[in-house]
Amino acid sequence: MSHAPEALGVRADVADAARNGVMRCAQQSQPMWYVVNPTTIALDEHAEVGVWCSMPAALTSSGMVQRRYPRIHVHVRDEVNGGK
Repeated sequence: MSHAPEALGVRADVADAARNGVMRCAQQSQPMWYVVNPTTIALDEHAEVGVWCSMPAALTSSGMVQRRYPRIHVHVRDEVNGGK
């Protein structure tokens, strides 16, 4: 299934289900990306561990949405409120 960018979302999924009799996400055919041997962080060895995931924009007022992968940021602190 292929949708134009403006035909994505729950409403498009519901309309597609009405046509095809199957409820599925419009993005169901998008390939998944995995990291092989990701960094392992021993949480008990640090005072603080922060993990952020920056998701790409869903809507924008400046025209086309810039497509990109999510970005993950991780930092650890050895002392509470200490340096990263």
